[in-house]
Amino acid sequence: MIDRSADPIWDIPGSIFFALTVVTTIGYGHLSPGTSGGQLFCCAYALFGIPLCLLVLFRIGKKLSEIAEKLEVRIFGRGGGGQSGVRRYLRSAVVFSLGVIVFLVVPSAVFRRLEGWSYGSALYFSVVSLSTIGFGDLVAGISYAGSYGALYRIMATVWLFLGLSWLSVVINCAQDSLQTMVRHFNEKPPLSGVKRKIGGQREEEADLNDSRKVKDADNNIEKRPDDE
Repeated sequence: MIDRSADPIWDIPGSIFFALTVVTTIGYGHLSPGTSGGQLFCCAYALFGIPLCLLVLFRIGKKLSEIAEKLEVRIFGRGGGGQSGVRRYLRSAVVFSLGVIVFLVVPSAVFRRLEGWSYGSALYFSVVSLSTIGFGDLVAGISYAGSYGALYRIMATVWLFLGLSWLSVVINCAQDSLQTMVRHFNEKPPLSGVKRKIGGQREEEADLNDSRKVKDADNNIEKRPDDE
C-alpha cells in the first residue's frame, strides 16, 4: 500500500511517469499538482495529450499488426478461404500469449523482487495498470529504496507504454478475427433461406402435379363421348 503522507517524488523520472499516467488515463493518484498553475496546466495537457496518446497507440498497434501479418505470410505463405481465417485466429492467439508472458508474467516477477510484494499483488498491479484502471493502491517505484530508483521508474514508464501498445495490437488482431468471422458467416446462405428455397421448389412441384392431373382429367372427359 502507498504511504500517502510521504513526500511525492517530483524528480525527472517521477515527472515523466506522472505525465504518462495522465495521457494514458491510468491516473494512479500517487502524484498530483499542488498549485493552481500546475492544475491548470495539467488540465490543458490532459485535454490535448489524451487524444494524441490514443492516436499514437492506435497507430503503433496498427503498424505492429501489419508486421505480424507480413511475418505470417513469410512463414506460412499466402492462403485463402478457411485457411486464412484459421491463421488469423492463430496469429491473435500467439500475439496474446506472448504479450501475457512479456508484459504481465515477467514484469510481475520483477515487481515482486524489487517492491517486496507477493506475486499475486504484483500481477494485480500489472493488470490494473495496463488496463488503465489505475486504482493507485499499488504503484511501482514509490517504496523502492534501491540505488537505481530513477532508472527503475524510467523502465516502469517504458513498460507501461509498450504494454499499452501490445494491448492495441491485441485489439487490432481481435478486430480482424471478428471481421473474418462475420465475413465467413455472411458468405454462407442462412438455413432459413435454404428452407424457404426447398419449400418453394416443393410448392412448384406440387402445382405442376396438380396441373397435370387437371389436364389428364380434361382429356378423359373429352374421350368419353367418342367411346360411346
